[in-house]
Amino acid sequence: MTVASQTERPTELDAFAYPPPLRFAGAGLLAISGGMLPFLLYRVLIAVDPPMTPGMVLRAVAAFALLPWVAARLVRRALRA
Repeated sequence: MTVASQTERPTELDAFAYPPPLRFAGAGLLAISGGMLPFLLYRVLIAVDPPMTPGMVLRAVAAFALLPWVAARLVRRALRA
């Protein structure tokens, strides 16, 4: 070991530890958000009576994919403060 390596400052990392229930909630919300995209694709492909219009697809993506993702991000942000 050299003298230079002994005098170097250790790297500082910012780490956040969330309470377990909120970690599970965030993970669940992200899993729901990610799992809904293939499900919505499947629903669009098999929907024939009535077919899904672009407006219906947009509302479904917003409700089932974007809202859980936004909720998970808000939980994450609230716990960082």
